[in-house]
Amino acid sequence: MLVTCLNEQHEVKDVSMSKIQQTTNQHTTHHLPYEMIVEILHYLQSGEILKQCCLVNRQWQSCCFMLPLRVKIAPRLNHKLGEIIADNRWMKKVCDLDLSFHPLGDEGISSLVQSRVLSNLQHLNLHRSRMRTEGIRALCQSRYLMNIKSLNLSGCDIGLEGIKSLASSTNLPNLETLNLCDCSLNCESIRILSRSPPLANLTHLNLRNCTVGDDGARYIASSPYLNQLKVLDFTFSNVGFNGLRELMESRNLSNLESLDLSHCEITNEGCKLIANSPFMLRLQHLNLTFSKIGCQGVKYIGEGSSMSLLQSLDLTFCKIGREGKQFIQQSPFMNNLQVLKCYPLSNNL
Repeated sequence: MLVTCLNEQHEVKDVSMSKIQQTTNQHTTHHLPYEMIVEILHYLQSGEILKQCCLVNRQWQSCCFMLPLRVKIAPRLNHKLGEIIADNRWMKKVCDLDLSFHPLGDEGISSLVQSRVLSNLQHLNLHRSRMRTEGIRALCQSRYLMNIKSLNLSGCDIGLEGIKSLASSTNLPNLETLNLCDCSLNCESIRILSRSPPLANLTHLNLRNCTVGDDGARYIASSPYLNQLKVLDFTFSNVGFNGLRELMESRNLSNLESLDLSHCEITNEGCKLIANSPFMLRLQHLNLTFSKIGCQGVKYIGEGSSMSLLQSLDLTFCKIGREGKQFIQQSPFMNNLQVLKCYPLSNNL
């Protein structure tokens, strides 16, 4: 039987069960209470647990099987992926599986998601796995991913048909974090996504480098199913003033704690909308990198009573000048601000 182990770079390598048995038979150690061993293991990374701790003796090996594991399988082991996944004894304990940069394609994804050993999986990273429409359809139809909380599909060209499968799937009821960065999504994709009841538990949504635009922002803002969102990333998404206004006037987004609008068409007037929005009272992190903001925009933010919980503000390359930076630092509404980044300086307050 093949056991998946992590090396120092958190990549999987091969360790046979016979080696584990041979090692544990050669060494006799004093037994510690099970509770003590489990407590020790909680402070270790999965790589150390699989690579070293399970080789101590049978008692330690047994305790190792009690813990949820986080595994990253290196792309160079792609040819052994089926054998690794088939190793039920270990894989059924994996809660976090990272297959980023694996050239799985639709066929590989379809085969992967039909494995029963993934039934305890909570976090799945398929970044740049070459998945397209058929792969995402198979994933959404799988009965073994019901416990998934976090799904990273960034860099996968799933397109409109893939979004339709995702939006209509009832097999991802616990999904909270969805990364769709660079997934070739357009405004119509966003419309379908925003009208999806199965995605009502989402708290984190990444639409970086998607063609959202003002219309897409309006769909997100008006969605009754995305009202649990806490983190929203619109980087490089072409959201302008009208789209921002829809977002800032949306009661559905009143739970937002982090908003990323970097590389969008945000102006001084846009800053005024953000600062005065009655629905941004929980906002803690705001990223406006490469926005068209000057000193006046910064003053709007610094004077906004809605910004009182703000902890980090990124104004890199906004060219607000020393006056703008000083205004933020002295604002009575910025008492909770811990990190301020502004061109050309970056300060930890």
